[in-house]
Amino acid sequence: WKSIRSIVLGRQVTAEDLKRWSQGFTFCSSPSFGLRQSEGGPCGVLAAVQAEIIFNLFFAPGATTPHADASTLEVQLPTLEKTDAESLLVKSLIVILTRARDQGQHDGSTSSAFTLLDFVSGPETDDLSSLLFTHAPGSANEAPPGCITTVTLADEAALLDHMYSHLPLLTGPSGVLCFLISVVLTHGVQKTKDDMDDIENT
Repeated sequence: WKSIRSIVLGRQVTAEDLKRWSQGFTFCSSPSFGLRQSEGGPCGVLAAVQAEIIFNLFFAPGATTPHADASTLEVQLPTLEKTDAESLLVKSLIVILTRARDQGQHDGSTSSAFTLLDFVSGPETDDLSSLLFTHAPGSANEAPPGCITTVTLADEAALLDHMYSHLPLLTGPSGVLCFLISVVLTHGVQKTKDDMDDIENT
């Protein structure tokens, strides 16, 4: 818990910093496939996921090619239904988690499992970022609260089911942090540290 928090947020994080991380994966009205960022903070995570969404929408095998108006040369971007945008989001998150899993297996292992953070919100625990602050290392509540657990999923089929069933979490205020911590857990905490240029950075 202490290592994960340090990797994700650094050691000098403030309550104000964490507030800016209280964001989920939500879409703009236009373009309909664009992720919305309400505060500065998780831009790196959102940019990585947005890149995968754009690739899956326009460049992956069988993707839709944007239509260009011959007279104006303006590209007509598609307008997605909510369910289609959510499907793209889930697909993109799975691609990133799969990459994190495969690149984390530096010892030659061939595990197909994923380890994800699971967060059960409630009346007093609806925001993961605030829990990360109040349960900081060195505080009276250093251990993670009971509403934060991990789940191990055997393969991509199980991951797909889990992602769809947890869409309310992913699109809620704890979505970005939950996903980022899941990437670290799936990649491996020590492997993530080894891959960092500066262990003091985030």
